[in-house]
This record gives sequence, C-alpha cells and structure tokens, in this order.
Amino acid sequence: MIPLNISYMDVKYQLLTLPSPDSGSIVGLAGTDDGKVIASSSTHNLFVLRDSQWVNIHVPDGITISNFAFSSPNEGIIVGQSLNQKVDENSHEGILILTIVVVLISLIIYSIIRFIRKKRWKFLLILCSIILIAICGVVALIKHPSTKTFEFEEGSHYLENGQSSCPVFYTRDGGNHWKSIAIPTNFHLSSSCLIDSGYLISSYGSESHLDGDLWKLESKQIDKPLLWGACRALRGIKNEDKSIIAFGSNVSVAIIGNPWAKIPGEIIQMPASLDSANFTDLPNHLSVISVAAGSNGIIWAISENKKLYSVQNRNYISEIATPIDGNMKDVEILGQMLLILSNQGDIWSSQVNSNAWKKVPLDGLHRINSILRIKDEIFLGGDKGFISKLLMR
Repeated sequence: MIPLNISYMDVKYQLLTLPSPDSGSIVGLAGTDDGKVIASSSTHNLFVLRDSQWVNIHVPDGITISNFAFSSPNEGIIVGQSLNQKVDENSHEGILILTIVVVLISLIIYSIIRFIRKKRWKFLLILCSIILIAICGVVALIKHPSTKTFEFEEGSHYLENGQSSCPVFYTRDGGNHWKSIAIPTNFHLSSSCLIDSGYLISSYGSESHLDGDLWKLESKQIDKPLLWGACRALRGIKNEDKSIIAFGSNVSVAIIGNPWAKIPGEIIQMPASLDSANFTDLPNHLSVISVAAGSNGIIWAISENKKLYSVQNRNYISEIATPIDGNMKDVEILGQMLLILSNQGDIWSSQVNSNAWKKVPLDGLHRINSILRIKDEIFLGGDKGFISKLLMR
C-alpha cells in the first residue's frame, strides 16, 4: 500500500493505494459481514481482498456479472445480466386497457347522443345514473386507497411458459462450486444485498416499464425464492447498518388492491426483520438512483435529474446544492463526510451541513467507477485495476 496523507476542510484523510487485482476496470465493490472487500472487474472476474492480497473467486464460465452479494469470502450470490430486459415490448396489458377504456367511452357518448335524438329520456336517465355511480366509486377509491401487506410469498412475475428465468448463482465454497437458482421473473435484476437470513434482490421491468419486485433468497432454502410485489421500479437496494433501503420509482403501472390509488415511495426503508416498510417520496416524485444512510438516520439520495437530497423523514426533505448538480452517479457517507462520485469519475466531498464542496485530490490518473463504505473505511474502484482505500483520521 502506498499512503497519501490529505488534509482539507479541517479533516485529515489517508489514501492507501491497494494492489491491482486485474488489468480490467473495477466496476463493482461489495462488503461481507466480516468486513472483507469483494471486487468485480470489467473482464467479469471476481476477487476478495485477503491480507492485502487479492484472491480470485472462480465464476461460472460465460457469466456476465451484473451485481453480487457475499456474506463471507466463501458464501455469496452472483446475478447475471437479465436474459430478457425488454419486457415492455412483449407486454400489451397497458395497450389493451387503454383500448377498452376508449371503446367504453365511445359507446357511452354514442348511446347518449342516440337517446337524446330519439327522446328516450328513461334510458338516458338510467345510463346517467350508472355513470354517476361509477364516478362516485372511483372518487371513493381515490380517497380511501387500499394498503398492501408487506409479506414475502411464493410467486412469479410475468413469467410465461417456456420463458427463461434470470441467471442467479450461489456458492458456499468460494467459487469452487456454483448452484444455479431460478428466479421466476422476466424482470431485470438490478441489485442485491445481504440480510440476516440470506439475500435480497431488487428488480424492474425496463426503463419504460416502471414496475418491479423484491426477491428474498434464504440461505437455508436458497432454491426457493420468495416474492414481495413492490409494484415500483427498484433500481437498487442496500444494507445500511442493518437498515434495508430499496430505491427507484414510485408506483406507475401496478395495481395494489386499488387501481386508482397513488402509492408513494421512491425510497423504501425496511428493518432487518423485513416485517414492515416505510415509504418516502422525493419532491415531484423524482426517481432515485443512489442512496447512503448516516448513523443519525438521515438518508442522502441522488435523484434521476442528478441532484442531491437530504431525507430526515418523509415530511422533511431538502435539496442540497453541489458544484456537480446534474452530474452525480453515486453517494456515500463516512462519519460527517459526504462523498459523491461524478459521471466523470471524480470524487467530491463535503462535511455534513457545511456545503463546502471540494474535489478529493486523488492521483488524477484513474477514473473512479465505484465507491463503497465498509465500517469506517471508503473503498474506491477505478480504471485499469485501480483500487484505493480512503481513511478518515
């Protein structure tokens, strides 16, 4: 390791450059329960850091790694690229519903005109009464939305006969052997994280099909995935100090007991027990692409328009100005230090509540692709196998 001492904004850091595990770019980082670092490269190799040396984790041949989660260097899952990411092209439910609605409205208008022309006031009165009752029912549904029970159960989502499941693989011996797990969905599996009983996987339909689910894989029954119909596109999921946070869009296409209800929740918070959920909306219902949670319970979120928000609770959300508004990719927090990864691969930092942003002076030679906090350390992964560890002193 090559130490580099950094001091600015009255905070001292130490940057340690680690040995390169691979000549390819480091595109993914994850931590294990015991604090080990797992890294994936653009060449679709997987490595674990043991005693300052990278050890290769053999992955199944021909697998394109999308994301991964490991409870230990020996036990974990790999999620491959979705075999069918264009769900909306094969899903005609929306067009069918729209067609039915248009036909019904046309028939109603046609009937009203005929009844008026033929002066059939009795039939016109009956038709108007039916329309009025239907409108009252819709209003009642909107004012009293149904709730959804947070419960994982067996099921599938839009999996047609003969359609392949998304590729997920599980190992208990550090990659020597892998077990293929069939997740019964044709949605894209966007992210994965550790939970006490195993793993959680988030999903969404596609960029234009804003629906998605959460899948639970329990280590004791790894081949029996359980489904919670989240009914929103989930771009990612993180375990932040035993608090599970899923994020993405709010409800768009799904029916949760009430097809007319507006159900909030671009950010979903769950306890480790996974027996309940709290939902939070950003202003203007902006989708969320990244989150980080501080020890004080505040969530820092990057929205779809690449701006930073501080979420203290669902009623107190603030937009935080930064020098790279519209240009943010990821966010992490270490103590009182906020770190933002830009689309150009730079790291910007500010102390919480100071709004004094500065670029972290790295070596300037490598573009950073991923950022990860494990306990009191920040790991950065970049091009050409570059990995460094940022310590707050």
